Amino acid sequence: DAGLMPGSRIAQTGTAIFSFNEFKSYAQVRAVLSRYRDDYRVGNLKMYRSGNRRVRQWIVMAARELGLQPTTEGALSMKLDMTDIIDGYAGNEHALTAVPLYADMVNLVAKSGVEWTATLQITNGGPEGQDYFIVRDHPADDPKLNRFAPRFVVDMKTRVRTFRELGEYLFPRVAASVAAVQRAGGLIGIGSHGEMPGLGFHWELQAHVMGGMTPAEALHAGTIGSAAAIGRAAEFGSLEPGKYADLVILNRDPLMDIA
Repeated sequence: DAGLMPGSRIAQTGTAIFSFNEFKSYAQVRAVLSRYRDDYRVGNLKMYRSGNRRVRQWIVMAARELGLQPTTEGALSMKLDMTDIIDGYAGNEHALTAVPLYADMVNLVAKSGVEWTATLQITNGGPEGQDYFIVRDHPADDPKLNRFAPRFVVDMKTRVRTFRELGEYLFPRVAASVAAVQRAGGLIGIGSHGEMPGLGFHWELQAHVMGGMTPAEALHAGTIGSAAAIGRAAEFGSLEPGKYADLVILNRDPLMDIA
């Protein structure tokens, strides 16, 4: 914050809210969430399946009152996803597993204003998307990855992966529903769940294009869409006066090939 140390800015949520918080009242929820605003000084909150629907409603109500932006753990449960969206959570994370989404769900996601990040690199109702890219790209031999990640981490994450034909994966079909929501006016963010930091984000962009997004649509989701997803679009996500000057210099056109 002081600008005294070079490095990445990492926007975070603080400790997530889990079922072990065992909330019994709205007052208790508000007391706990007030610490996020006043002590952690964060603007975002991650809610992990924290009790029944009434408890989850208390959390979103308290977050709104305190000026926090809460996002959810989808857990590949359509009923959980739908109730969280209807109850007003700002974000919905992970795949919506009814594939494809029909017009009723596309419109619910798009018109509610919820932000959706599908995290296709992990389990999405089918095999982990990252297995496809790891087998395809052989990142264990990539010199840049080996410069920035310890060798034992590279080995752990890339050495043993299952080969499957592309048609065995579900993520392109999930991505097609993501594209449909974005084209209906919905807010889409890009996130790879952190399994393969750096590379995973680029694979996630490619996975969305494999589902039917244009490269321009994927780049929109990965930049200003992702910034808006966490309530930070006024600070970064596009090149405008007054924002952080984040630049990525490329020697080829990603609108022609997202990879």
